Amino acid sequence: MAVDLKTIAKTVYDGIVDGTPYGLVGPSLTEYRVPFDKWPQDVKDGYTYNPDGAKKLLADAGYPKGFNTNVVVSNTYVAQLDLLEVVKSYFSNIGISMEIKVMDAPSFTNLTSARKQDGITHELGAALDYSPLTAIGRRYVTSTYNYGQINDTTYNSMYEKASTTLNHDELVKLIKDADMYAIAQYWAVNFLPIAGFDIYQPWFKGYSGEDLQFPTGFIYGRCWIDQTLKK
Repeated sequence: MAVDLKTIAKTVYDGIVDGTPYGLVGPSLTEYRVPFDKWPQDVKDGYTYNPDGAKKLLADAGYPKGFNTNVVVSNTYVAQLDLLEVVKSYFSNIGISMEIKVMDAPSFTNLTSARKQDGITHELGAALDYSPLTAIGRRYVTSTYNYGQINDTTYNSMYEKASTTLNHDELVKLIKDADMYAIAQYWAVNFLPIAGFDIYQPWFKGYSGEDLQFPTGFIYGRCWIDQTLKK
């Protein structure tokens, strides 16, 4: 309720991404996630910008005047600092004072691996860069990337069932259920997909915009240069 994703999409992202909320499973993985328009209304409300509603939730939780917190972020995510400043401003509007702590990558990794952070942790691409099963695994109790230090027995059981089933239809349902469960717990503020643009010469053949970072070997092995077209 505290953060206006629609406005962030239009301003910070210059309108090139959609401001529709999503959960752990990335927006492109439509088979494995429940779209926002299908969420229960009370859950939708929790992800719809409503600063007065956010203030009421804080008051009901015993923080009528808000509270102080911090967010740790790796300096390898420097492009995200502008976004965190926007979040800081939104939080300030409802009484939450958030300090942004930028750390070098090794210190960030050591701190989060030891689970010694005492506030919020920023993570990049948790929902977008991984398979659906890996994405929901990031909230599992023993996951290195469980930055919220979540230990929910219901959710743990959901993930364990999903990670052991050999039936595709059951897997899809279990992932959807786990993702929807996590969404309804409000464990994290999920921001918007980072827009990426693939630019390549027309003589680079066998490539259709696939991710060239991982796994590069399988992709490069199917590409070639059309020397005739290059001339």
